[in-house]
Amino acid sequence: MASEPEKKKKRSDMSYVLEKVLNNMQECIFWKDTERRFAGVNKAFLDYYGFESDEGLIGVRVEEADWHQSPESFMEDDLAVLKGEVITKIHGKCMVKGEMRDLLVSKTPVYDDGKIIGLVGSFLDVTESLRKEREIEALQKKLEKALRSERKANRKNADLVARLRLEMKNPLDAIHSISYMDRYATDPEVLSFDMRRIHAASNYLTTLSKDLIDINAIETGNLELEEKECAFEMIVDGIETVIRPMVEEKGLSFTVQREYDRTKRLVCDPGRVQQIAINLLMNAVRFTDRGSVRFLVKAKEDGEAWKVTYVIQDTGCGMGEDFLPKMYDEFAREKRNPNKYGKGAGLGLTMVKRLVDLLGGEISVDSEVNFGTTFTVKFVL
Repeated sequence: MASEPEKKKKRSDMSYVLEKVLNNMQECIFWKDTERRFAGVNKAFLDYYGFESDEGLIGVRVEEADWHQSPESFMEDDLAVLKGEVITKIHGKCMVKGEMRDLLVSKTPVYDDGKIIGLVGSFLDVTESLRKEREIEALQKKLEKALRSERKANRKNADLVARLRLEMKNPLDAIHSISYMDRYATDPEVLSFDMRRIHAASNYLTTLSKDLIDINAIETGNLELEEKECAFEMIVDGIETVIRPMVEEKGLSFTVQREYDRTKRLVCDPGRVQQIAINLLMNAVRFTDRGSVRFLVKAKEDGEAWKVTYVIQDTGCGMGEDFLPKMYDEFAREKRNPNKYGKGAGLGLTMVKRLVDLLGGEISVDSEVNFGTTFTVKFVL
């Protein structure tokens, strides 16, 4: 049996070995007494906080240290452990060398003959790993958003192709069948009527394809405005030249009210500026059986820019409240008698909205069934 001096020497050797083990561990380790005061720390702990020794730590409670901005959670953990709980990898924050760091802290009670005499704890700095996780999570969200957008675009393209196929079917069938029948037609009136039908169908297809190309170019950012210097009066004259014959053919009243300096010139894409008004005015004429169509144009210089306002007002059939939220959607058409109002592609308003957005402008509408519609467009050139 070992003598008492041998036992003391053995215990001393074990303490030396334990000290060496603790100081060679990469984890920061600390132990406290039952009053939550630091009783010791290992070398990794000292190096982490930049302490030369533990002299300033022994006997200090966590709330008395200056590296925890909110020490309450650490105090509560200590009290719970001293009552027998074991805490594993609890997230906490501390200030280290002027930087807020993220920690994973574990604590366990220390027993002697069944009685708790203190606690021992350790922690790992997980700041960089958490930062990388957040970066990966943010990247994953971006990828998921991009994937959703791509799927949505694919669905939209599939819907567009399906709608386009339907839109093109009838006029193509009409051209094909009429062209075949004309081989045998001998009546000049029949031939003339059929040729007008062919012309109408082909004109519809031309407008449809042009609008689709323009809309796609705007959405993909590939539409380039062909800006040049021109007289604003010429732009308005061009709009009136296109619309007035349509109005007169239907026997409607048409007024163009011009509120701008007719001598001024400006730089813009005149075709697109005209297209906005022409599309809206063509709809106004199409859906007005009797009464009038009014076109108000305002333009005012603001420094080097021009503030332009279009107001297109008609006394036509108007639009229902259910249709208004979707009137700018591609191929959106309110149910109307095609024999009375004709059959459009449902792209005119879509194109107007895209062009107004492209110019950084805004468009609003006031419409009531059987009482007419008023569009107000504002943009800057």
